[in-house]
Amino acid sequence: MPLKFKVKILSVLCMLLLTGTVNDTYANDTNNKSTHAEQSDIDQLKISVADILNQLHQFAAEAKGEQYFQLFSKDAVYIGTDASETWSIDEFKAFATPYFSKGKGWDYRVTQRNIYFSSDKQMAWFDELLWNDKYGVSRGSGVLEYKKQQWKIAHYHLTFPIPNELAAEFTRQIKLFEKNKN
Repeated sequence: MPLKFKVKILSVLCMLLLTGTVNDTYANDTNNKSTHAEQSDIDQLKISVADILNQLHQFAAEAKGEQYFQLFSKDAVYIGTDASETWSIDEFKAFATPYFSKGKGWDYRVTQRNIYFSSDKQMAWFDELLWNDKYGVSRGSGVLEYKKQQWKIAHYHLTFPIPNELAAEFTRQIKLFEKNKN
């Protein structure tokens, strides 16, 4: 094979290798930028959802019922700490409004929170540990929907976490309470 032909083949191979390397580098750089942008978007979404949840707790503590209930969707569900407390938002509003109208709210302060999103970023769910001076540690969890350019709480559940070492005694007391109630 003549030397000129070998040089041409070698030149073409080098160009192909370089083109592949450049394309891979560009693709990796684009993927990194995309991943960074997606993380930035998720961080911003987390801030938006956290703001709604922070407002929820602030409005409850300040007994601002109207602002509090505006954070919920029209078909929201609120589950309280008592087994009987599974309310539509209208039922919960009927329960809470007399307290709010007297300036009485409830003060739960966030100590830890996790927020997650659906792949289309239209649903968020969360869990949070809360502190209340009367009850101590409690847990809130729930779901938010993104509709009409805003986040609304669709489901909220407040619980009192029980340490595993105390669960048998607490549940025994609850069973006894339920038995004596009837």
